[in-house]
Amino acid sequence: MRELAFEKDRAHITLVSIGDGVINANAKGLVEYLNPVAEKMTGWSQESAEQKLIDDVFIVVNEKTGKTLANPMRKCLADKEIRRSA
Repeated sequence: MRELAFEKDRAHITLVSIGDGVINANAKGLVEYLNPVAEKMTGWSQESAEQKLIDDVFIVVNEKTGKTLANPMRKCLADKEIRRSA
């Protein structure tokens, strides 16, 4: 039990400290977690984003055209796959 708590704490520290934005959403597309970098990138706080649709929190825009693009997290949820952006 103690080992599990230690690993959970270590994972949390890693997510908070990492230099990339990390967003976790459940199978319904509801946000469960944003790390501080994702908060800064999206303009949403963890508390405000929690249980909001990923499409409302993480909006992808083409920087040349200004048009909104398909949300890549929706594709991950549809395909039931974890993906990493380059």
